[in-house]
Amino acid sequence: MNVLAVLHYPMFGGPENRTLQLSGPFAERGVDLAVVLPDEPGNAAERFLTAGVPTEFIRLSRLRASLNPVQQTQFLLRLPGDVHRLRQIIRKRRIDVVVLAGLANPHAAIAAHQESRAVLWQIVDTRVPGPGRKVLMPLVERLSDTVMFWGEAVERLHTGGRTLAMPTFLGNSPVNLSRFVPSPERRARTRAKLGIPAEARVMGSVSNLNPQKGIEYFIRAAHRVAAEMDDVWFLIVGASYDTHRAYERRLTSEIREAGLSARFKFAGSATNVEDHYPAMDVKLITSVPASEGIPTTALEAMACAVPVVTTDVGSAREAVVDGATGYVVPALDDRAIAAATLRVLGDRELASRLGSQGRRRAEERYGIEPAMQLHLRAFETALAFRESRGSRGGSR
Repeated sequence: MNVLAVLHYPMFGGPENRTLQLSGPFAERGVDLAVVLPDEPGNAAERFLTAGVPTEFIRLSRLRASLNPVQQTQFLLRLPGDVHRLRQIIRKRRIDVVVLAGLANPHAAIAAHQESRAVLWQIVDTRVPGPGRKVLMPLVERLSDTVMFWGEAVERLHTGGRTLAMPTFLGNSPVNLSRFVPSPERRARTRAKLGIPAEARVMGSVSNLNPQKGIEYFIRAAHRVAAEMDDVWFLIVGASYDTHRAYERRLTSEIREAGLSARFKFAGSATNVEDHYPAMDVKLITSVPASEGIPTTALEAMACAVPVVTTDVGSAREAVVDGATGYVVPALDDRAIAAATLRVLGDRELASRLGSQGRRRAEERYGIEPAMQLHLRAFETALAFRESRGSRGGSR
């Protein structure tokens, strides 16, 4: 089976991580995976090329979260050319199944549909607002052969509780449970490298620096935590974006004004992110509404036995069990974020219990093998549905 994953963002994030994690297990089971990335600067390309994943680079426009009519008109004008280039790749690589992630960019589904190839459409977050969902979900139902939703909450939001005509699955990104592990050695080594005292408490996050991740709420919660505890340090691991420089400057200003600069560490983009989780005593997800599905970083932190405090966005509470593996708090509420964080940092026995239960939950639910088997079933189901649709006389 030949599978093509079309990824519209040049930066390494959730869909890119999932695709890379599954590429090796797919190959072992006879699935040849290739990837399409936009031909623009970003750190995703290096990850795929280093791993030996066949990667195509083309001009690939994407829908912007903007009301600017010029940007949206440009997107529509470029769409036919993007679809044409994708069709060429589908033919050249003899693709059987095309996978796309996210609701907003249907290029790959259009191309696959025109080439009579099966489409697995993964809806991984809640970023697209209501009017956009009303426009795009009929396209999903028209073009896809199987839909995979990142959690029940994401599915309900997009379907309104309806049963779709095509088969659907609930998915999540996988975690390499032998790579993401509790590790006192990594904890000590990473802290020493970053200049964080060995005995300090660390409130951390693994997040690319973009507004949907709500990093300002992490900083505001950090300010509240620092007012209650004087030995807490703050760590953020994640890539910067040229398109979000103004946002980063605002974050830096907030840190400075809060008096946290001396204890605040930005580690930047890291290929060894598994070394950074053990350095944390609590891992925060401060994303704003209309952002997440099931956050991959929550699963990775739990695999490392690190308690998670997350805002109640998307399907986050389906991964983080409130009071068992961490805490789920209202979004946009730095007071609630700080209170939950202080609860973890102030009780080492509680933190140990939350971490242990998180590791157990990751082992039971979020390893690579179950995710790989789920995707294989979804591929086969998409192929079967495409074939049955053809035998019924074409498109729905």
